[in-house]
Amino acid sequence: MTAQTMLIGNRSCRIYGEPHAEYLLLKMTGEHELQSIDHKVAAIAQSSWNFLFVAVPVESWNDALSPWEAPAVWGK
Repeated sequence: MTAQTMLIGNRSCRIYGEPHAEYLLLKMTGEHELQSIDHKVAAIAQSSWNFLFVAVPVESWNDALSPWEAPAVWGK
């Protein structure tokens, strides 16, 4: 399955799947994860789901997706 790129707002998103899909899958992702997105989509495509998968890049996961104070948590 080939990705299409679409500018949504000011973000260059990768879009896979069917425009009239039954399922919408959104993946907020950092640059490091974009390399493995094709493999994830290929695995999902093996199912019988009619889906639209949108990979939305975020620069800082914590800043972009946490509307509250959320300091990083790391194991000791």
